[in-house]
Amino acid sequence: MSVEIPVGIGVLIAVIVGLVKKSGKLPDGYAGLVAVALNVVAFAFVSWAVFTCSPDAGPLGLTCIDLTKVESFAAKLAELLALLSNLIPMIGSSWLAHKLARLMIPKVRQTAR
Repeated sequence: MSVEIPVGIGVLIAVIVGLVKKSGKLPDGYAGLVAVALNVVAFAFVSWAVFTCSPDAGPLGLTCIDLTKVESFAAKLAELLALLSNLIPMIGSSWLAHKLARLMIPKVRQTAR
């Protein structure tokens, strides 16, 4: 018997809260509270998904939610969001440094003469 620990949803919550905080939409003292609230909602969702696949849910006619696919998608989405949130500022700052360097090269040549 193997025990799977779902972490993709938790990582996605952490990345989303981090991005919202980084954007300035979330005040400094509230990130932990928002993360806890979203984790409680995620725990309720995971509990419901596990219940729908249990034998007790059979008579209720509930459709089994495949938690592995949800976890995999959440983990991939979190990884993509984290990558983009770090990659876009890096590309933007590189572009800006390039433009500033092009502006400064003629001034450096003039002072060298």
